[in-house]
Amino acid sequence: MGILNASSQWKPFLVRIIFPTAVTIALFITAFFSIIIPAIEKSSLDRKREMIRELTNSAWNILAKLDDDEQKGLLTREQAQSQAIEQIRNLHYGQEMKDYFWINDMHPRMVIHPYRTDLNGEDLSNYTDPDGKRVFVEFVNLVKTQGAGYVNYMWQWKDDKGRIAPKISYVKGFTPWGWVIGTGIYIDDVKAEIKAITRNLIEISLFILGAIALLLASIARQSYLSLRQQQLAEQALRESEEKYRTLVESAGEGMLMALEGAYMYANQTIADLLEYSPEELSRMRVSEIFAETKDRPGNQQVQELISGTAVPDRFETQLKTKTGAVKEVIISSTQIAIGGRNGFIAVVTDITKRKQAEEELGESEEKFRTLANNLNVGIFRRTIGEHARFVEVNPALVHLLGYANKEELLATSVFDLYINPEDRKNLEPKVHREDLKREIVKLRKKDGTSFTASIWAVLVEDDEGAPRYFDGIIEDISDIQLREEEREKLLAEMQTALLFFNQPLSSLQMSPVSLCPATLAIEDAVRLMEEHPTDVLLVRDESGK
Repeated sequence: MGILNASSQWKPFLVRIIFPTAVTIALFITAFFSIIIPAIEKSSLDRKREMIRELTNSAWNILAKLDDDEQKGLLTREQAQSQAIEQIRNLHYGQEMKDYFWINDMHPRMVIHPYRTDLNGEDLSNYTDPDGKRVFVEFVNLVKTQGAGYVNYMWQWKDDKGRIAPKISYVKGFTPWGWVIGTGIYIDDVKAEIKAITRNLIEISLFILGAIALLLASIARQSYLSLRQQQLAEQALRESEEKYRTLVESAGEGMLMALEGAYMYANQTIADLLEYSPEELSRMRVSEIFAETKDRPGNQQVQELISGTAVPDRFETQLKTKTGAVKEVIISSTQIAIGGRNGFIAVVTDITKRKQAEEELGESEEKFRTLANNLNVGIFRRTIGEHARFVEVNPALVHLLGYANKEELLATSVFDLYINPEDRKNLEPKVHREDLKREIVKLRKKDGTSFTASIWAVLVEDDEGAPRYFDGIIEDISDIQLREEEREKLLAEMQTALLFFNQPLSSLQMSPVSLCPATLAIEDAVRLMEEHPTDVLLVRDESGK
């Protein structure tokens, strides 16, 4: 009978606890190996394919730029292609900087390959990989039909001719010159990356499964003990008030109950917060714990709560401790009625530290704003795009650019400040992709006068990583620039003077030179120069030098 009873106790336990957990673990393992890992492999390969496509497009733009120079007459076709070959030959990327680009023509004939220089200039019509695929013929056919695309084949491992590995490349045709440019990735690299990710995921999954197993063991033990102590639990249910008190005491939030303005119960958390004992609180009126709140938000809710006319759901207010200190809190209350007496249950959350942090943050922001407004250098935030404008400037920048007020400057296009169009042409592309470490440009004031400015700035991105603003500093360095020019002029004059000092005395046209000993007084030396009309007096030491 005891065995039968034990079996009847274990059966619902297995059905309710063990079986669902085992099914969950099995589903997790199945989903991991049949869905998650294949999805990661596909995502990784797609990301690599996208990478080589974008890299090929970037290299293709080099050819397009040189072709544009040719069309403008800045270069001949031969010069443009020569520069293109040199740039593509030296274009590398990857962790070891060994990944590369190549170019072949539509014949196909190799134009440039940085590692297979033996193929440069060679006819590739019959060239095949170890699997017999006519690789370069496929490149040309793909470009003719689609303009660009991916090709799988076997090729040497980067610069290691002794190692052949599967590779996938993206090729794109450059119609003006009849070229095909491409780059690729090695499948082994992708597999190694996927293997590392998979290994990490398996390790994490094993850890999670271990934690689940421990949790299951704990749940099983607790459930079994619960089954064995069912009768004791039934008896404990009759002691619900004590259990409720234990639960409330262990809560991290302060909890209190009041009827008709007097406390009936307060847990230890709220007692500790207010520096009273629970017994002391039970003898107090509700109004005694609230600080003076007449001029603060939440006062109306406090008065309604104390008077019992209404019980607000949630509001912020201040509580007063036994020592008189003030605590910022959020009160969430619920109306109750016990024995015909109305009251409320409230959950009190201490937000004193959060309020202090908010106030300190506000003070920090105010200090920063005050500092920015009193600096002697211009500080700005500007938008990015074809119609860039300032969205924030400090008074120093308004004064530096000669505008009457901040609003007038904010209405001005950023591009109107450039004196030299080349400065705008060189700086604006950097604004879209990087920080400005230190750029020297000529800027125009409102009255049309110019000055030399130093610009430092950083790119500000949004939550998705897209450029949104450009924050920076503008400083007038006209005086510094002028001093630099004067210094360069002085150095040039000194260099000219040094050329004179390096000439032999015999090359100078001078009248007879007077000599004097080193011990001669200056007064006597002057008299000697007057007696022998001369501007030069040589001093000879005791050795005759």
